[in-house]
Amino acid sequence: MRPEILPGQSHPLGATVNRDGVNFCVYSQHCTRLELLLFDGVNDPRPARVLAFDPAINKTFYYWHMFVRGMQAGQLY
Repeated sequence: MRPEILPGQSHPLGATVNRDGVNFCVYSQHCTRLELLLFDGVNDPRPARVLAFDPAINKTFYYWHMFVRGMQAGQLY
């Protein structure tokens, strides 16, 4: 299943789980690019999926944010 990526919220910081998915918010004053790496297993050397934050829709000032609809608690990132 391919996750549905939405703009998300610029607060609170970190990963916030709700019944519809997970909101990710990261603060960085200097980064120009950000990716969310998702792993299927703890010992996986490479991510199963990479979700790129689009600065046009996933950034507010220095806060990068993304909501992944359908993601559940326990997803490794």
